[in-house]
Amino acid sequence: MRVIINGKQCVLPENASVAEARKRRAELGSDQLVQEDGQGGKVLQDHESLKEGAKLWSIPKIVKGVDDQRLAAELALLREAVGRRGEVVPGTKTIGDRRYTAVLVKRVRVAEKKFGATFTDMLFLLPPQYPALPPIGCYLNYKWPTSDRHFILLNAHGAPSLINEGWYWYCVGLGGGFETNGTRCWRPGAQPDNGHNLATLFVAARHAINNDNE
Repeated sequence: MRVIINGKQCVLPENASVAEARKRRAELGSDQLVQEDGQGGKVLQDHESLKEGAKLWSIPKIVKGVDDQRLAAELALLREAVGRRGEVVPGTKTIGDRRYTAVLVKRVRVAEKKFGATFTDMLFLLPPQYPALPPIGCYLNYKWPTSDRHFILLNAHGAPSLINEGWYWYCVGLGGGFETNGTRCWRPGAQPDNGHNLATLFVAARHAINNDNE
């Protein structure tokens, strides 16, 4: 029997269990195994049998919803990544019937040759399921066209529009997003500093904005 684990083919005995897969793939460790099912994935237990052709992804055990203690810890990590020249301001934002955690980072350095400016503010809207799911991009309070084709001054992929409030979406994949398939490369840990977090989101977005690579 063949299954796909983290994009790689794995040969297992017929009706092998998740526990058997762990024995043959030591790198899985204690990660949860999520099976794609068209509904965002199902976490499998060790006793469950696998089926031919199943597509599985290993993810760290995650916290289902952001709480005050975890958010405070991630904000502390973010402030370290931002440095003393910037400022991090948390808050909330309600759009329609959805309530997001909003994280504003002031004075983020940007590439002058692309933006004609050296600093801008950056905004993250964390989906209600965060940290289980990350945002799909970030927002900049910069409204002029640039040479960067990912800064389109429009919204896409389901990102909420904040144009009327002076925020413009930057299309950078940060591990998944508001879609339910974000487990593929977004890997938060049970502890805020063990896996992806607000600091890694910020570093990824800053790198994308300042990098010329497509």
